[in-house]
Amino acid sequence: MAQLLLRDLDDGVTERLRQRAQEHGRSLEEEARLIIVDAVAVSTPSEYGWASRVAAEFKDIGFTDDEAAALQRSKEDFKAGRTLSLTEADAATDAFLRGLRAKA
Repeated sequence: MAQLLLRDLDDGVTERLRQRAQEHGRSLEEEARLIIVDAVAVSTPSEYGWASRVAAEFKDIGFTDDEAAALQRSKEDFKAGRTLSLTEADAATDAFLRGLRAKA
């Protein structure tokens, strides 16, 4: 296994790391190792935004980045209070579902 030496680490950082290690019942070295491992871990789709998770769910039927972006915009519009009428929402949903069914 590789070793890593950190030089010129601020004393405050070291102290906060020591406190964190103590809170978790770990050594300073173990705490630092776990932080580094977590920092470089590969993200899974569940860690991405909502639209990316939906895109990952439909990737096998060709869910495109544009479709994911459109879903994200819809979510942002809803959060901002910009809503569609029921007729507009139904039409948009129907068009979206037709597109998915065509790809399946």
